[in-house]
Amino acid sequence: MDLVAVTDISTALSTSLAGGSSGSATASDDAYPLFTGSTPIQLNNSISSVRTSISETNLPSVLGKEDFSGNVDAQMTFNIVPGTNRVIYQKQPTSSDDPVNAVAMTTSASTYFYNATVSFNRAVNFTHADSKNEEIQLFGQTFLIGSATDTTTLVLFKSAETVFLTVGGTTSTPSATVVVGDETYTIELTAATDTSATIRVTDSAGASDQKEVNEAASKKILGIEVAVNTADESTATNTLSAEVMVGASRIKLQDASEVLYGSDDDSIDGTRVSFNSTAGPGAINKLTIQVFAPDGSNDAFAEGDSFVDPVFGSFRFVYAESELTEDDRETIKVAPSGNDHISFTATNWQNKELTNQEWVNNESGGTLGPFLGDSNEWRIYVQEHATINESAYAMVGNEDEGYLVKLRTLTNSTALTTTDRIIFENVFDTTESWEATISSEGTGTIDIGGKSYGVTYHENASDSGNGAGRVQLNYPDSSAGQTILYPTVETSKGAKMMLYEPLTLNLSSDTGMTGLSTVPTFANLTGILIPDGDGFTTTAIVTTGLSGYLGGNWTFGTSALNTSGNNSINITAGKLTFAVVAADVMGQVTVRLLDPQGARITVPSMVLLEEKDESNNYEAVILQSGGNGISTSSSQITDTDFTWNSDADMSGTAYGSVGFQSEADDDLYYMEDQWGTLVETDQSNSNAYVVTVSYPDEQVTAGIYVDGLVEGTGSTTLGDVKVMDDELASSGMSVKNLIVVGGSCVNTAASSLLGGSAGCGASWTAATNAGTGDWIIQTFANPWASSKVATLVAGWEQGDTANAATYLTKQNPKTDVGSKWTGTTATAATSVGTGTTA
Repeated sequence: MDLVAVTDISTALSTSLAGGSSGSATASDDAYPLFTGSTPIQLNNSISSVRTSISETNLPSVLGKEDFSGNVDAQMTFNIVPGTNRVIYQKQPTSSDDPVNAVAMTTSASTYFYNATVSFNRAVNFTHADSKNEEIQLFGQTFLIGSATDTTTLVLFKSAETVFLTVGGTTSTPSATVVVGDETYTIELTAATDTSATIRVTDSAGASDQKEVNEAASKKILGIEVAVNTADESTATNTLSAEVMVGASRIKLQDASEVLYGSDDDSIDGTRVSFNSTAGPGAINKLTIQVFAPDGSNDAFAEGDSFVDPVFGSFRFVYAESELTEDDRETIKVAPSGNDHISFTATNWQNKELTNQEWVNNESGGTLGPFLGDSNEWRIYVQEHATINESAYAMVGNEDEGYLVKLRTLTNSTALTTTDRIIFENVFDTTESWEATISSEGTGTIDIGGKSYGVTYHENASDSGNGAGRVQLNYPDSSAGQTILYPTVETSKGAKMMLYEPLTLNLSSDTGMTGLSTVPTFANLTGILIPDGDGFTTTAIVTTGLSGYLGGNWTFGTSALNTSGNNSINITAGKLTFAVVAADVMGQVTVRLLDPQGARITVPSMVLLEEKDESNNYEAVILQSGGNGISTSSSQITDTDFTWNSDADMSGTAYGSVGFQSEADDDLYYMEDQWGTLVETDQSNSNAYVVTVSYPDEQVTAGIYVDGLVEGTGSTTLGDVKVMDDELASSGMSVKNLIVVGGSCVNTAASSLLGGSAGCGASWTAATNAGTGDWIIQTFANPWASSKVATLVAGWEQGDTANAATYLTKQNPKTDVGSKWTGTTATAATSVGTGTTA
């Protein structure tokens, strides 16, 4: 039996009727959120991380107090307890699916998705005669206690009604009318013995069927459950009688077992019953239904989906689609520019887009190796006091006062300072520029973005026009003796873009610069400032012992470093860690960023500092460059790292350099961190990877609700619409629109749709053109009711049928008469009929 496929389809139908569908579920106004306005459910956190229980106050239509009157009068209270299942980004529900944000479930009751519990203030004996056939309200649904309840099994009939029928005698009542699920049925006693009764059921359309039902048992007749509590044949009075219970469905509860439903006691996979009592139904104080994944192919509850309770059907969990739209995200694209350069496209905090700006130079014939710079070898300086040549670039300021600037003009007159000119332009917006005010020969100030920078400049007559002149900027955010490394530019949605390469510092210079003097200044560097996502982190630097330059002894924060040997210490700035490495040159160190595993990054890289998340952290994305700068190995981003979770995915497995491979396009790879930053690596050109970072304006969180589906909540339940092929005619379902699940080898209804001659193997293939590993979704005019349709969902084997069911419920293909779809996976199909994608 293709039970997985049947379950998938019926669940999708229930969800759709309840007001949502796979991929678009919407919670009702009365739904109870598992989060608060101040504390959301973060990605990688459990669904119970904020709220741990749902009770009457939160969902009164489903969890309101009820009274039961049986062998005792008892009051019942209800609650739903979410489990510790986390919301994670991974390929789910199977490894053949694309990665999505979803609640990851397991197939074990010990890690339940949720527990639904009813507590009685007095122990109830459901095996007692006074309890049997009594009405009980459970989670907003009405049941009758079945007469077959015993010391191990509690039997419940949903939406049931009890009638007493007699034939013969002076007060004969051979039939009665009942309403089940808005449908009217006539129930008639046609025969009886002392142990069984034969019951005929007739619906409002005139269809009828009859079956013999034993006492304390039930059977499905014409699509409804019919149970016989008692039956009697009296020869003395020449009468027949039976007490009959008629309901929409029957469920059986047995301790430590799955919930059973229907006349055939089919299991509801992913459920477990606990009576919380050794006496079983004979003395119940508490009854718990644990719900978890029915199987490994349905163990994820994804964003946009809803999960309807499989037992009571009166409530559901809804994972609402994120309110973030495309307009709430920005993209930062990093791609090769030729073979030996890398460019980026981004929009800054001024909402100015910079397109294909080269930032990595790795020319194969160059002597410098890869460095921050463009194809003209004009460097991008990321250090305060750096010597900026004319036409070169610098990162200045920080965050929403940060700029990538270019030294557009440097003129140094040999006669008058009044003719000296220094002009920087905004690389993101070349219409904006700033000119320095010269106070004396070689010095001045410049206002950039409303902040004043000190200017030192030098240009000989021989330097004019060849770019050898230079300008140094003293940043306003640092104090005397300090230097700023790696200043950032804020992007349009709030990320802080940092450009990185290893930097060498002269600790014996109060600017930290090397190469400007042949002797030490003895005005030592006193601190390093590095952005941390919320300003700067300052690491104090002091000499220890003898003069730092002479002895090589320095302390960075609380860590001592002797620069006269090959030593190193680490410093941090927010979630970034940098190694300060001595190179056996006294008073000189190199600063290198570490990846999340602690390896030193020696190549130009881009760092995106995220905003403060709900854990009060400023995490980062690191894009490392690589490649040899040649046609067979161009310069490109070869490794993406998240500081969050030490670059592991949400299941704790290392992301690697690119993350999850897409099933829809095997050239694409994806990674996501807790902020919701999504990184796509496109490897369609194996020698020129393109990386696109999608950064959200605010942190992505999980909007998970518990929603009622009973009267008063604005939602409707579907009921049980599943019938076996041999029950199709007698159930009355044949005159409705049908979904026929399973191939002609196992399903006679499928064979009828295919002309009656299709069976197993070759005859199935001949009728459908579907072979091993294939499935079809094909819609016919219903042969039992020409005004209705019948859609066949079937595959070569059960797994293929399950794939077809998943495609039907997730992709929503057209199912008008004549449409036909074929496929081999759950995510892709080919139209070979008249249907088109909805």
